[in-house]
Amino acid sequence: MGRFYFCYSRPLMNFLCDKGLEYILFARHPATLKRYWVFENSEDLSILLNEWSERKAVSAFLIDNNERKEDK
Repeated sequence: MGRFYFCYSRPLMNFLCDKGLEYILFARHPATLKRYWVFENSEDLSILLNEWSERKAVSAFLIDNNERKEDK
């Protein structure tokens, strides 16, 4: 794992900041002009990224199940 984590997702950035992390840099990618935020890698960041992934997986599962119910 590198020293820095580059976050290209505003919802993820908001989640990380709401959980107490602070980004060290905000910039735009020179070619795409897409915004990104840079966080320093840490154990706290790793834990929060795992939590974010788990929440996304649960959300996707719930959405998929709801769509299946609507198809019936």
